[in-house]
Amino acid sequence: MKLIATHRVYDVEEGKIFSQQVVELDEEGNVIQIYPLTEEVQQTEWLGGMIILFPAELPPIRPAESFLYYRERIISFLKTKRGKSKKKAYWISYFNVSNMEFTPKTHVIRCK
Repeated sequence: MKLIATHRVYDVEEGKIFSQQVVELDEEGNVIQIYPLTEEVQQTEWLGGMIILFPAELPPIRPAESFLYYRERIISFLKTKRGKSKKKAYWISYFNVSNMEFTPKTHVIRCK
């Protein structure tokens, strides 16, 4: 089991963005649960920015793509997907939390 805390968690299936959360992952990197970060939790890794929860491989961010457009694109992708898969967690590094926007350095990293 692995614990990761972050500024924002975007759960694509629920269509919600949560602030100051802990994401709990199993040994394969599947999301077990998320819950509010209310106090320091031992063995928790801090990844600043945003984590996106998605039940498939997350599509790459296109050059100069805004976060708003990316959200629409991955929601559309999810609607075409059949069946239920376990959610995976993807860290969006170099994400501007204040502006809720990608930066030129932003890239996607799967959390395991």
